[in-house]
Amino acid sequence: MDGVVTRVELPDGRWVNAYPDGAVSVEFPDGREALITKSGTVAVEFPDGREAWIFRDGTANVEFPDGREAWIHEDGTARGVNETVSSPKR
Repeated sequence: MDGVVTRVELPDGRWVNAYPDGAVSVEFPDGREALITKSGTVAVEFPDGREAWIFRDGTANVEFPDGREAWIHEDGTARGVNETVSSPKR
């Protein structure tokens, strides 16, 4: 692992890596990998090929292996590329 300052295995099987730029990554036993940047953005890769980004403002973006994309906003509305895919939270 290039640039890793610290790599620690936790009792539950997760690996946590700390990088010189302040980022931290977590490797989960189920194959998920998460990167938490110094700015607070969280990027998650799932074993099924989905990728998700969660931004500090509460907005999230999910990209699916088939090319579909969804944005979930802080108010709970979720939108696909050109269509609404769910209604606001109640």
